[in-house]
Amino acid sequence: MPRVGSIPTNVHQQLSTSESPTSGARDGANEIPPIFRHFNSQLNRCDCIVVRVRIYAGDVVKEQTLKFSDDEMLLVQDVHKAVADKEGLSETSRKMFAMWMVGSQVELQLRPYIDLFEMLSLWPRWVEKYTHHPNVTPASSPFSAPCKFHLSFRRECLVPKAKERKVAEEAAVRLLFGEARRNVLAGRYPCAVEDACVLAGVQMQLRHGDFDPRKHGDGFLSDQLEEFVPRSLIERLKPSDWEARIYDNHRKYKGRSPIICRMLYLQFVRQWPFYGSAFFPCCRTVPPGGFFEYRKENWLCAVNAEGISIVDVAKNKLVLHKDYSQLTWEWSPDTLVLSFPASTTPTPIRRPSSPTSLSPSPHDVAPGGFSHSTLLRFTLITPQAYLANNVGSRAVDEAVRREEDLEKVRRDQAAAVGQAVSSPESQGLAAGHPNQSHRSRAPTMGGLGPASVRGARPDGVWGQ
Repeated sequence: MPRVGSIPTNVHQQLSTSESPTSGARDGANEIPPIFRHFNSQLNRCDCIVVRVRIYAGDVVKEQTLKFSDDEMLLVQDVHKAVADKEGLSETSRKMFAMWMVGSQVELQLRPYIDLFEMLSLWPRWVEKYTHHPNVTPASSPFSAPCKFHLSFRRECLVPKAKERKVAEEAAVRLLFGEARRNVLAGRYPCAVEDACVLAGVQMQLRHGDFDPRKHGDGFLSDQLEEFVPRSLIERLKPSDWEARIYDNHRKYKGRSPIICRMLYLQFVRQWPFYGSAFFPCCRTVPPGGFFEYRKENWLCAVNAEGISIVDVAKNKLVLHKDYSQLTWEWSPDTLVLSFPASTTPTPIRRPSSPTSLSPSPHDVAPGGFSHSTLLRFTLITPQAYLANNVGSRAVDEAVRREEDLEKVRRDQAAAVGQAVSSPESQGLAAGHPNQSHRSRAPTMGGLGPASVRGARPDGVWGQ
């Protein structure tokens, strides 16, 4: 297993002068790639693997620089463990986070047992496949401009919100808050002006302590509004109006500690259905010339443990959200078709059944038992439909598994109660309901899943 240690102070100096990574070309003489084998000119050999990982640590974005022994492979789980150790995460809370490869238009969550250098070699092929970028081929350098990426330590997108709510460990809360704040400010979590002011008020208490009218006056936030307000909302109000509203909310959190402020922030944003999602760029209309990068709508398909949402980043609004209990979908390499009933009656969770065509006849029946003639269909154009399908399929599988485990616990508890009953009256009561211990209960979360067959996930990638 690779050993992790501190970075010698001369590593970056060597890279910026005479040395270059052996894993591929760089897109700039002064730009250090996120992973490379460091060549020691004095020893005339590679002496370590250097990995740079982006961390959303509260109010700041930082990079951890890690050094591993120069073994043939470097597994994702080894980097994950090194980052989690440095951030002070417990064995339980670190399971809520994952390693991601993040490009400008595609983001992939990596499996633990995969070699990072294998992922590096496959990255240009994925960029070509999932963005249709005209200047990328499988032979492109993973460090060229269109393929530029960074490694990130972020929330595992299919952790249920109910599970996350139980986490109170300060290190984990700090990371979850940092990622949530980044998604709010970037417009991935659309919100109203009033909500933005509430969250900004919490941030003010976290960063500047209790409201002080002598310090927090006119102009205090004018140069840093973008650190508190989503960029898509800033033009909605004058800077002075933003300040007044933010200060009004700031006053409400007097005396709150940093950990409480972060937990309050998370409590607020977890109300939104798209919280914690993996995001896939998409649009409704066919892009000019068929080139996805020229699409007119700046939309995101957000997939998490509870359902699928469509976010219009440019207009700062939620276009659509459906829980899995209300949803089926079909996909092709460049389209994702969401189908849902006009009513909102939930249906039991179930895994995908037999395949259906992308355009079923009006009388075909969807896996959830609804006639397709009663379904509304919402078509999205995205070269990442395959990835979105994989994440949604995995969410359904895990939701089904949780429901099955819960049902088993119910049956075991009922059986234990039945064995403990000894009185004739109790036995007679039980006899009156012979199937009481084994009645199935409709699941309360999850969904129908994709109506089409799920292909194998790409090696090393969960799909998001």
